Amino acid sequence: MPYYVEYTIKQTAGIRSAVDGASLGEALVSAGAALAEAGARSAVIRFSAVASSEFGSGSVLARYSQTAGWSDGG
Repeated sequence: MPYYVEYTIKQTAGIRSAVDGASLGEALVSAGAALAEAGARSAVIRFSAVASSEFGSGSVLARYSQTAGWSDGG
């Protein structure tokens, strides 16, 4: 499934990366490791039925904050 993680580093670089995972749960695990390594403070997981490199495209399924971890995207 085409899951994407989007995050910003130091408020200057917007990053959108495809995330491996057959389910949302798997995508969250993969994205969480990448976010920790990058030191991201916040992020979203998006789903898009078609491959896209456009930042902000797709439905938000989950939100991440460094202090609270993952929460529902709503």
